[in-house]
Amino acid sequence: MHRFLQIVLLLVCLATTALAEVPRTISYQGRLTDNGVAISGAKNVVFTIYSGSGAQVWSSGSISVGFNNGLFSVELGKSPQPSMPVDIWSADTAMTLGVTIPPSSELTPRLRFSTTAYAFHALTAESAGSGSGWLHNQSFLKLENPYDSVGIGTDSPNAKVGISSGGAQVALRLENPGTDGYSPALDAENSNTTCAIFRAGYSDWVPGDLWPSVCAISTLTDGSAVWAENESDTRPSLYAVNNAKGAGIWAVSSYGYTISASGALGILTQADSACALRAESYCEDQTAYVSTSVYAGTALGDHVAVLGYSRPGDNYGIGGMFEGGYEGIQAVVEPTGSAYYCGLEAQINGGSGYNYGVYSVATGSAVNCALYAKASGGTTNWAGYFSGNVRVTGAITNPTSVMSIDNPDDPQNGYLQQADVVSDNLKSVYDGTVVLGADGTALVTLPSWLESFCGDFRYQLTCVGGFAPVYVSSEVAGNQFSIAGGSSGLKVCWQVTGIRKDKYALAHPLEVEKEKLASEKGKFLHPELFGYGQDRSVSPDPESNLAEKSKNDAIRATAAKMAKPTAKVKKSVAIKKK
Repeated sequence: MHRFLQIVLLLVCLATTALAEVPRTISYQGRLTDNGVAISGAKNVVFTIYSGSGAQVWSSGSISVGFNNGLFSVELGKSPQPSMPVDIWSADTAMTLGVTIPPSSELTPRLRFSTTAYAFHALTAESAGSGSGWLHNQSFLKLENPYDSVGIGTDSPNAKVGISSGGAQVALRLENPGTDGYSPALDAENSNTTCAIFRAGYSDWVPGDLWPSVCAISTLTDGSAVWAENESDTRPSLYAVNNAKGAGIWAVSSYGYTISASGALGILTQADSACALRAESYCEDQTAYVSTSVYAGTALGDHVAVLGYSRPGDNYGIGGMFEGGYEGIQAVVEPTGSAYYCGLEAQINGGSGYNYGVYSVATGSAVNCALYAKASGGTTNWAGYFSGNVRVTGAITNPTSVMSIDNPDDPQNGYLQQADVVSDNLKSVYDGTVVLGADGTALVTLPSWLESFCGDFRYQLTCVGGFAPVYVSSEVAGNQFSIAGGSSGLKVCWQVTGIRKDKYALAHPLEVEKEKLASEKGKFLHPELFGYGQDRSVSPDPESNLAEKSKNDAIRATAAKMAKPTAKVKKSVAIKKK
């Protein structure tokens, strides 16, 4: 039989000769377990007081004590027990109490009394420092010496109150059955520039006075610094508020780094080869938002709800990575005004290699579209708008191909739109039919803007239903030209081509044979047609490079591994559901 006695409260109430009416008794409470199992029922117990030298100075004799779930309470010295001696307390400051449950031997260790007549005493720790003990003024209890400490389960608390579980059990559990919603089980506050709650693995992780309210660091390789869990439908598991310009939650997973921050931060996380902040949801009956970041203020400004930054060096770092079974990223803006709005903005600035503002890939066994865009409902709708040159290495399938410029005759108020043709010049083509008059001539009228748009005209004439030596009798002038040499009523098909001379065409003349740039030489628009791979493309697929593909594959594999639900947490949740 292994019995362990846990002391809950020990109160010494001794009378002096001047206060004979006060009972000379000791109120003693404790808890008895047998191999961890609480004892219940009545037991015969012998309580013995020993001097500092180990000599017996008083014994209760065998008395019957009732146990309820291990808990018991007795008054030592109460009749018919022998009376409690008074003079021994001032003469001996090392008095101890022994407890025996026959037929077993006396339990160990013996319990030492404090040096005062009134004292609270713990099983495994006594007042440190001066050893003067506790003070009780009916409203609160405190250590008499402000430099003393309390240790529970430890001989060296290293704090005002130190608790060590000494095994696989919770060191401290606090519960509050209150229902008002405003009385927490633990209220920790520190008005100075340090932590209200602190468990440190090293002392210089935050420089200066950047100490949070709670500092919890796990020094184990498989340990959690903070575990917050709540089964409530409306209450958060962890609620952190900071009304100053600091972080509401500052979660750190790092080693050997000096951490500093400035500005207003809602949540700040820093990590070295680990997740600084991880959120999981196992909701199965409705849409779950695993992590929600909201700016709920009213101050006008471009507040950022989520900010991701990862740039350890050039060509390294991913600012944000998302994976979904339906959509990887959904970006929505719902404007109510008439300013400039953007659903998704992507930028890449600098660099002397290949820069892709947006890199989009779609692969599958059916219909794949790497980029799908549509616009509707406005006065002007562009599914795609490009400022700069556009290169397409495949076919363009469309019902029309239109060129649009500012109207040369009225550039402020209109556009001139023309269908494209294939030519070695920026050429425009116009044609039609005309029936020759009685004198075998005809006057052809052209658009009013033609001479502003084109010049260097060329002509084609073809007779229909007969033959005649028709010719252009006068070239284009005043947006007209004349045909002659035919017979009355003869039908003639005509065609006029012109070379563009508008301002845009003059500023961007077509270079028919263009030398490749130095960076493009030895490369091809379609390298596969010349027997080469993507490494010889002028605009290569980034993942055609084996090193880049290997790098991206490793990143995706790591992200996929990290994105999986934590087995340890999932197991815990499953147990909780039982």
